[in-house]
Amino acid sequence: MSSGTYVKLVPNEDTRNKIALILKMFNIENYTSSHDLHVTVLYSRKECPNIEHSPIDLPIKASGIAFSIFPNSDGGNCLVIELGSDEMQSLHSTLKEEHGATHDYDSYKPHITLSYDYSNNPLPGEAMLEHFWNLTFDQFMVEPLTFNCVSN
Repeated sequence: MSSGTYVKLVPNEDTRNKIALILKMFNIENYTSSHDLHVTVLYSRKECPNIEHSPIDLPIKASGIAFSIFPNSDGGNCLVIELGSDEMQSLHSTLKEEHGATHDYDSYKPHITLSYDYSNNPLPGEAMLEHFWNLTFDQFMVEPLTFNCVSN
């Protein structure tokens, strides 16, 4: 087992309640519980022990820019809303640079997973994006990331 660092932003209570209401109103299947809503800022396979002491200017604002399907760990689909936020992009880059953190993807796409088990239903329409405007994130959380290493 190896450890790394996981950093997330958690929406404030008003934003969590707003998203939960939207998911119910639009009958999003298998929607994420309001207490589990978050944006991953960093998923680093390298341990970054001092990252929790980074100066973070909260709250951070974001708005929905697109709905997308990402694969889940079971081979199914997650419904996500990608977020536009210069602050989140900057935070991700700064934490990577200052702490030597790793990132497994070509680019960073801040998003909230709305459903971890979304069938082949069509994506919500773009008109629904207006309900995801001006979201507020007021908690910065750092957790250890534990994963299995596979060696050859």
